[in-house]
Amino acid sequence: TKFAHQSFHRWNGWAWGMGGYKTWFGEGSDEFYEMKTITELRVPNEDMENILLGYYNTYLNDYVSKGKDQALTSDNLDTFLIYWKAAMANFLIAKEIYLRTDGAHNFDDFLKILFQKYGHYAAPCSEECLKAELAALTGTDFTQFFNDYIYGTVTLPMEWAFWDSDGDGLSNALEIGWDTHPGKIDTDGDGYGDA
Repeated sequence: TKFAHQSFHRWNGWAWGMGGYKTWFGEGSDEFYEMKTITELRVPNEDMENILLGYYNTYLNDYVSKGKDQALTSDNLDTFLIYWKAAMANFLIAKEIYLRTDGAHNFDDFLKILFQKYGHYAAPCSEECLKAELAALTGTDFTQFFNDYIYGTVTLPMEWAFWDSDGDGLSNALEIGWDTHPGKIDTDGDGYGDA
């Protein structure tokens, strides 16, 4: 997983000169890709669903319930918030991209755009820039999402990750991990269900 983490640091730009956003996006998107890599490799009991469930329980029990949650753009976040709350926020961004475009785009597409436009020190990309690029990619407004979950401390709505929205035997978390559609039993239309 650490190899995946470091590899994706190149893609989200930190190692190749993209910056401007706070630490949550650089580390959280890498943690998201660690989970995605393990899911794609089908490591038993170490997939997107199981890992997210562990993070979510810690987040609810140790941060939300104790009033210790912080906005992801705050200074001096602790390790859990920088890496794992941020990973959950990036998962939610991946979910929104996929659902808002009905599967036409995913989180990979978002990072490709960021790297092409802002990589190699071409320009900084702040949270407002990330929000604008998400809006351009999906044709939808991410203002409320960022106000609630990035700039604010509205509790991350992670329950969706553990549902099976299309009843195909895969949790929504696994569907995002495999880039299959959480609302379609047979994403690629090959006559076989996603599971």
